[in-house]
Amino acid sequence: MAKELPYFKFEPNQWENGSIQMCSKEVKGLFIDICSVYWSRLGELPYALALQKHCNGDAKGLQTLIEYQIIGN
Repeated sequence: MAKELPYFKFEPNQWENGSIQMCSKEVKGLFIDICSVYWSRLGELPYALALQKHCNGDAKGLQTLIEYQIIGN
């Protein structure tokens, strides 16, 4: 767990005006879940873990985030 900063930076303007707005509400929720796990694991989130834990093995949501360059793979 991140001990020094128990939160991650969130900028409403980037959220409201960024590429994430092209995504469905489901994919936006997936993004926030991934941010949370990524932060709590101190930047270590293997693709396979994100795929199984947050997407039930369905890569469509992750692929959307990658295609819009919201996350890297």
